[in-house]
Amino acid sequence: RWLLHECLPIGKVGTVVAKGGTGKSQLMLQLAISVATGESLAGFWEVDEPGTVLALFAEDDTDEIHRRLHSCTSSMAAAASDLPGFYQLLRSNMYIKSMVAERNLMTTTNNNRDVVQTNYIRRLLLVLKDVVNLRLIIVDPASRFRGGDENSAEDATRFVEALEELSKASGATVLVVHHMNKWSGRDAEQTQDAARGSSALVDGVRWQMNLAAMTQAEGKEYLVPEEERRNYLTA
Repeated sequence: RWLLHECLPIGKVGTVVAKGGTGKSQLMLQLAISVATGESLAGFWEVDEPGTVLALFAEDDTDEIHRRLHSCTSSMAAAASDLPGFYQLLRSNMYIKSMVAERNLMTTTNNNRDVVQTNYIRRLLLVLKDVVNLRLIIVDPASRFRGGDENSAEDATRFVEALEELSKASGATVLVVHHMNKWSGRDAEQTQDAARGSSALVDGVRWQMNLAAMTQAEGKEYLVPEEERRNYLTA
């Protein structure tokens, strides 16, 4: 079963990796709108099973989320075949919240210096217990929701386990947004190793997408004018 047709599976944990300012949060917002309404993502990926979405953004305040949501929906609504239906589905299927200045840790270090789960997942599942047809949960970014040492394989594994518990209990795909390491940010060729910190994170999740700005060579290949290249991303 696919959330995005033959791309993103339902009920798995995945990560979206990019350097800061690339547009990963913007893409996640567009993905949330697509899943909630059934409209294609970026005019390319078809949504196989639309449904309810929960998006938790811990780096964007409420005003910024409103601005971005307005911009994205205005653009995507232009392509919708049923405009009233588009907005009705968006209102009924989209749960989105700014988590700025909140304590969002799903894992934390205890008195024995071991990384353990907090009660965050349990509390979140209690909130979601009456939500029907939940298809997608977005957690943005990983650094605001995980404790311990980012470079520790064991600490990263505990965080993946928390995400897996959330996915298994809810039945939804869980996507966590993560930053790219500084070496991959300089390299046009994107690999699994692009994620910052321990490789246990990307080894533990079941799906990964890297985002990068379009290079000059790619712009020439796809006949994109230089002044418009900044409007495109390589996924």
